[in-house]
Amino acid sequence: MENLAGKSSALGLIKGAKAYRAMLDMGLLPQHALQAVESITPLTSIERQLLLRCISSRLESEDNFKKLVDLREAYGKSLAIDLFNVAITIAEAFEGYPIFRCTDGLTRDLAASYGRSKKDPSSLMEAVKAVAETLVVYPPKRIVLVADRQISFSGERIAEAEGVLSSVSQVEARLSDTADSELIRLSSEGAIISSSDVVIVKKSQSILDLPKHVLVNRRIYGKNVIDMNYIIASLGMLTFSPL
Repeated sequence: MENLAGKSSALGLIKGAKAYRAMLDMGLLPQHALQAVESITPLTSIERQLLLRCISSRLESEDNFKKLVDLREAYGKSLAIDLFNVAITIAEAFEGYPIFRCTDGLTRDLAASYGRSKKDPSSLMEAVKAVAETLVVYPPKRIVLVADRQISFSGERIAEAEGVLSSVSQVEARLSDTADSELIRLSSEGAIISSSDVVIVKKSQSILDLPKHVLVNRRIYGKNVIDMNYIIASLGMLTFSPL
């Protein structure tokens, strides 16, 4: 918690997280819920992004959680990977930065909030190699790598990733102007999707949390992982009233 907030403000963040979840459960939109929380307790820009990215309403969290599949369920099937989304989260964990088990069970990072989303090619490829090491146990029939064309050097990165993952399965690389739409379409065709993007998750049928499985495979899951459900439950006796 001290990576996000000093000791004096940690309690405020926990209260804010609990209040934010309560307001989402009452039906408020995320931005409106966030504004209401900030009228109760001050939040830093990083803390605001944490709430927006990692806390969903109870109903949405349960819906997303039901979509999560185990690694072995990808065996012999088509797996579509949101390349930068997955690789950056893994790279953040390898570099020792906090990552988060969000209320829907998915693993996410705050790299963009800290200005760390432009990773070195070597960091990204280390993450991709770790994905290959993890998938080789239950190899998919086909892997589709999807990346945004607008991202600098995305063509080079996706080609490098294709070369690494070709040792695991047949790989197809797709650069897209609308990567989100491409992944959602692949889901509608029966592919399992690996992404933590909230829009993609909401519109997909089956989600594989590759960052989690990579970290478990490397035996470092839990190190620097902050569980947002635990944070919300930390003040179990705290009651929230909109009045």
